[in-house]
Amino acid sequence: MRHLIITGTCLSVLMLGACTMTTPTQVSMDRIKIDQTVETSVMDRRQITPNVLSRIADDYKKTDETGLRVLVSYPEDIAGAKAEATVLSQKYSHVLERNGIDNLDVATVPSNHASYDSRVLISYKGLQAVAPEDCPRITGTFGAESVYDVKDYEIGCEHMRSFSKMVSDPKDLLGRSATRDGDGRRAGNIVERYRTGEQFEALETTSASGVGE
Repeated sequence: MRHLIITGTCLSVLMLGACTMTTPTQVSMDRIKIDQTVETSVMDRRQITPNVLSRIADDYKKTDETGLRVLVSYPEDIAGAKAEATVLSQKYSHVLERNGIDNLDVATVPSNHASYDSRVLISYKGLQAVAPEDCPRITGTFGAESVYDVKDYEIGCEHMRSFSKMVSDPKDLLGRSATRDGDGRRAGNIVERYRTGEQFEALETTSASGVGE
């Protein structure tokens, strides 16, 4: 790692020393991007506890929350197995709802193989922070390379790659609304009342200079 840092510093100095006002930039202007992934967990019923479901709910909240699906399998040739699976699916649903998940798709599915009789599949679309496209690794990552190999490297790419791995909640990079919907409507209503010329009655007030008289 120390070798890579020294190499990168030296190459940066050499490149900047040869720059002119018309030299194309070698600094990456792209930002970390957000990719959509599919998060899937397949577990045995005995592995699922309220704590496990709580952790899954916490991870789901870091996505764009398009929906969480829970499938509970049961042996199709055993009487009463479907009813038992239905009770379990409802139990899982209640725990997830208590953890703030309301966009649920819970169902039971028959199985004709003993290996899948007690499986539970939980899946949802997730978000992942990754380095910008066409962002090469820093010169020297894969062994000895010459100074000429740096021409294809954009300064900052390696930092972007490292930063993307440190993003705890990728949804934060998508931004947040500046005002709540309710606040926006309220502000709009106030402006509309002035625009239409609505008369406002004077408010009854008390003057500080008149207190005590």
